[in-house]
Amino acid sequence: MSTSADFDGEGPRLIVNGDLDAELYVIGNDLRTAAYGVGSIDQRLAAGIYKLRAVRGGASKEQLIEVTGDLVEIRLKIEKFAAIAPIAPIFGDKVPAIEGFAQKLLAAARMWPRAGKSPAMPWSRLMVLGHSTAGSEADDPLACMRIFPWRNIASRRSLAAGARAKRIGDEMWRGSAILCRPGTYILDFHDGIQWVRQAVLVAPGWDTRIFMRRGSADMPGAPPEVSIQMARPDAPVVYDDRYQTVEVARRALELNRPILVKDHFIDNLLEGKWSNPIMGLTGLHLFLEAIERSEADPSASQKRRVDMSGSRIQHGREIVREVIGNLHKLLRGGGARHPSEVPDSDLTEPVPADLAALETRAGRFLDAPPVPRPALDHPPMFWASWVALRDAPADVARYDVQQRLWSETAHSIAAGPYFSWQARRVSLSGYVLAAREMAAALPPAAASGAMPAAAPMEKASRAADAAALDVPLDPIEAEGIGRALGIPSTLTRFI
Repeated sequence: MSTSADFDGEGPRLIVNGDLDAELYVIGNDLRTAAYGVGSIDQRLAAGIYKLRAVRGGASKEQLIEVTGDLVEIRLKIEKFAAIAPIAPIFGDKVPAIEGFAQKLLAAARMWPRAGKSPAMPWSRLMVLGHSTAGSEADDPLACMRIFPWRNIASRRSLAAGARAKRIGDEMWRGSAILCRPGTYILDFHDGIQWVRQAVLVAPGWDTRIFMRRGSADMPGAPPEVSIQMARPDAPVVYDDRYQTVEVARRALELNRPILVKDHFIDNLLEGKWSNPIMGLTGLHLFLEAIERSEADPSASQKRRVDMSGSRIQHGREIVREVIGNLHKLLRGGGARHPSEVPDSDLTEPVPADLAALETRAGRFLDAPPVPRPALDHPPMFWASWVALRDAPADVARYDVQQRLWSETAHSIAAGPYFSWQARRVSLSGYVLAAREMAAALPPAAASGAMPAAAPMEKASRAADAAALDVPLDPIEAEGIGRALGIPSTLTRFI
């Protein structure tokens, strides 16, 4: 293998063509990256042997290449990767069976919950489709899973009860579909110890399609992986190769996943919102993150690379405002109609929490925050959305995260790209006091702040002491305490 240490820039030209959303690395014998790109590489290198590596959607592929002569052209594609949603190139000859099974589920959708049914209400379809390689009852992809409307647990419905099943190849597929009122729904599943929840958005005029895959035999009883998507009601369930980006984007939003954010990748997602608004939500999060990172200190550690054109970043304001405006119309009543055909009077649904989060994250590109701020009392789907809502300083927050919402979701964690929480409620004061008790139990070195992990505990102790003495905290100090404990800035006035 070769190194580029003494390369004078006059070597052979290497052209590599891969999938548009794949990261490509050319690695020399010194284990350094001699060339890097997303989708393609076109670069001159020193003659020699290199390792070519492609990474896409969690899968990777490698091969040794010899770079010699004047020009070397290589094509390296990853056709199969770990996908939860059914994608045609990955499932091959199983596609007709999967599509036929899913369409039967959609055709059999029945109204739920039945209470309060009204012909005037808009109803949307929600389908859950799971698959598992094991096929035993213990590995049922829908086992120990329930769904219910936000704050209406009395209407909870077991996903396994009444689900249809079909073995396709070496996998067992199970699923069901319902007609339900647009709004926020909660997926509730048992991880073997406790009930864990995450939100699902159902929007008027769209199908919400939840895909699940339960883990391998190495992790029996593990919760399933989830992919939440939307589609036009007449759209196929199995994605063709143009929409493989939906799975790559889902993985891209996972915490600390080191992918490159590039123009064409963002373009694919933002354009994809017309057929799947989830692509617009994820694409705008990544676009805003790319802008934030491009403006950050270059010496700071960054998990995600940024390779966006200067003109794209310069036009960030126009892009953000247009996409947010379109998402309002797509998700709040316009359905799959073009936004130009949707009057504001049709926007009758509440602002989805994920869209509220994007408005908050993009605040500097928008008009001044409304006064008073609208209340936000339902959870988002994505962890990135929750972080944007939680960490927004009080002077730029565009929505008031309600205390009851935080109390019901305080014990939260990122589940892949999604926001999930334990099914138990806490009080704000109790949460701060519990943190103080933890601080008291720490060793002296930690309690004094010598250990980094002690900072939140120290702040909790300060808040609790102030409360005991009935001394109000300075608003700036209260906001710092809230940030350390994961409490939204709009609630720090209650600390």
